[in-house]
Amino acid sequence: MVGREELIEMSIIIEQGAWDRFEKPGYPEDITTGGMGPCTGVIVFNRDTGVTYGTHLPAPHTHEADVLAEMLGNAADEFSDSSSVDICISGCCENLPLPDYNPSEIRSYVEGEVREAFPHGANINVCWPEAGTTSISMTLDPETGNFYFD
Repeated sequence: MVGREELIEMSIIIEQGAWDRFEKPGYPEDITTGGMGPCTGVIVFNRDTGVTYGTHLPAPHTHEADVLAEMLGNAADEFSDSSSVDICISGCCENLPLPDYNPSEIRSYVEGEVREAFPHGANINVCWPEAGTTSISMTLDPETGNFYFD
């Protein structure tokens, strides 16, 4: 049996600063955001088709707002007829000593953008890390549709 740590080593990594679209990759290629401290990750997964959109953005509320909007718009358009869409949002750790870093503002912005792009029919999971967490990874297993956090 493959443990979560080994599975993450076999993951497709969503590169920081852009969005990606993945066809159903199949086991053992999970889709992961990698380590996120102040960064925010969003993964949109269609259980019917296995198509996944994902992003890992350092500042989704400022200069990368267009990247987030483009990815969410493309996913929403492609999945508009599906009732089997799961979305997971994570990252944006609190209490990081960074200048001009406001996790509450970023979290509110990202959640708002996701909810606006998917007003009906998507299962939206918001999984912000607990206070004191300095980095988190979000991984989707496209075979099961399960999300994991490390």
